[in-house]
Amino acid sequence: MLVTMTTPIGVEWRNPDLRNNYNADGSHDYNDNDKDPSPNLKAKYDNSHGTKCAGLIAAGANDICGVGVAYGAKVAGIRMLDGMVTDLLEGKSFIFKAHVNWIYSCSWGPEDDGKTVEGPGYVAKEAMELAIKKGRYGYGNVFVFASGNGGINDDNCNFDGYANSIFTITIGAVDELNSMPYYAELCSAMLAVTYSNGHTQGDRMVVTTDASSHKGCTYTFSGTSASAPIASGIIALMLQIRNCLTWRDVQHIIVYTAVMVDAGHAQWAENAAGFHHSNQHGFGLLDAYRMTRVAGLWQLVPPSVHWRSPHEKPSHPLTANQPVTLARNVTRDELPVDLLTLEHVTVTLSISHSYRGLLHIYLVSPQGTNSTLATPRKQDRSGDGLKDWTFSTVRFWAELPWGPWRLVVSQSGGSHDDSGVVNGWTLTLYGSAIDRDNVLLRQQLVEDSVTTPTWTPIPCPALPAHPEELHLPELDTPFLPVWKQVLLVIGCVLIFVLVVHCHRGEGLESKQDQKTLLSSISLLLKTQQYTG
Repeated sequence: MLVTMTTPIGVEWRNPDLRNNYNADGSHDYNDNDKDPSPNLKAKYDNSHGTKCAGLIAAGANDICGVGVAYGAKVAGIRMLDGMVTDLLEGKSFIFKAHVNWIYSCSWGPEDDGKTVEGPGYVAKEAMELAIKKGRYGYGNVFVFASGNGGINDDNCNFDGYANSIFTITIGAVDELNSMPYYAELCSAMLAVTYSNGHTQGDRMVVTTDASSHKGCTYTFSGTSASAPIASGIIALMLQIRNCLTWRDVQHIIVYTAVMVDAGHAQWAENAAGFHHSNQHGFGLLDAYRMTRVAGLWQLVPPSVHWRSPHEKPSHPLTANQPVTLARNVTRDELPVDLLTLEHVTVTLSISHSYRGLLHIYLVSPQGTNSTLATPRKQDRSGDGLKDWTFSTVRFWAELPWGPWRLVVSQSGGSHDDSGVVNGWTLTLYGSAIDRDNVLLRQQLVEDSVTTPTWTPIPCPALPAHPEELHLPELDTPFLPVWKQVLLVIGCVLIFVLVVHCHRGEGLESKQDQKTLLSSISLLLKTQQYTG
C-alpha cells in the first residue's frame, strides 16, 4: 500500500529514515518532468516541507529520527508546486498512478490570509472525481487535506475549495492538551483533528524527518501541515487491515469513531442522529485504535446518491439590519428513493456585496440542526462578492434529508454603505440508502469492535492484477480549440508590446501598465491550465 505526497517542494527520499519505504513507481516530478521528486536543497527558502510530511506517515522503525504512523507503508512523492502550477498539472497529479498510490496526503492549499476565496479548477475537480470513482481498483482514492493555518487571520476553510470538497477528508489540529491552537481554522466541512503544536513557544512541536543533507531530523514541525499526514498514516493502517474500504467508508468510520475533545471550550452540537460536531474539531480527535478495530468489521456502505434543488434567483437586498432568509421545502417524493440519510450537504451561493468579509451564513436542517457555513473575515475587504461559490457541511451526517431547509445570510457590522444582494442559491444533498436503524447498528458496531478482545477482519476480494491507469485523454491533446488559440495569440501580442515598451526605456511606471501586463500573463496562464 502506498501513501502519495503531493507536496509543494518534493520528498527527500534518500534520507535513511525514508529510503526503505520509498516507492519510485508512484513518484513523479512535474516541475522538472522526471521521476525524481527530490526537493531543491540549494533553494533559498525552506524546501523540507514534503519530507517532513512523508516522515510523519512512513518513516522507518529505526533509531534515526521519529517513527512514521504507518511505518510499514510505502511513500511516494509528487512534486508539482515548485514552479508554475496549472489546472491540468494539478489534475494529472491527482490521478497519477491511482492504483499504486492509495492515499493522497495534501498539506497545501490556497493562501491562509483571511481574504482568499479559491479552489481547484475544472480539470482538477474532474480528476479528483475520477479518482474517487475509479482509482484504487475501484474503491476510490482517499484525499486528505490540511484545513489551513489561517486562524490568526480569522480565516475559515469553507473558503478553501480543496478543504471543503465532498471528496476530501479535511483535518484540523489540536495541541497536546487537546485544545484548538491559535493558527487552526474553523470549518463546517472539517471531518476531524489530529495533533500538532500548540499556542506558546514552550509548547512542544512535532518531531519528524528533515531534508537537510539527506539525513536530517527536525523537532519543530508545526501547523495543520503536520496534522494531515498523521491522519493519512492512520488511514493507511485502516487500509492495511481492510483494503476494500471505499473512500466513503473511510469518511464514515472517521465520523463514527472520532473522540470528542475540549468539551469545556469548543462549541459542540449534537445533531438529530446523535453525532457530535464542532467547527473547531470536526467530529473529534482521530483514534487509531478505534478506527482500525472498526475497519476490520465494518459493513461497506451502499452507493452514494444525491439530489440537487433547482437554482433559485431571489435577488434579496442585504444590509446590516436586513438579513436574508431563504427556504426550501424538500419533499420525500422528489428525493431519490435511496436517499434515506445524509452525508455531505452543500450550498452554492451567488452574492453581490461591497465588503465580502462581513458575510455570516448558516444553514438549518429540517430536524433543527444549525450549521455555520461562513464566518466574518476582517481581512476580506473584497467587493467581488461570491460567484457560484460552494460551501459544504458535514454536521447533518445521518440526519433525514426531507423537510424544510432554511438558509440565513446576514451582514456582521460594517458601515451604512456596506450592502449587497443575494442573487442565487442551490442546495445539494448527498447520502445513501443507510436508514436510521442501520445507523444505530453501526454505532453499536463501533462499541462492540472496541471492546471485543479478539476479532477476525472480514476478508476482502482479491485485487485485480492489471488495472487500467487513469488518465485525462481529452485534455492531453496538442490541438487547442479556436477560442483558446485566440486567447493565446492575444496574450502573446500584449506581452510582446509591453516588453518593447520597457526596452525603449519607458518602463511600467503606471498602475495601468502593470495591470495590463499582469492581465496578459493571467490570460496565458488560464489558457495553459487547459493545454499543459
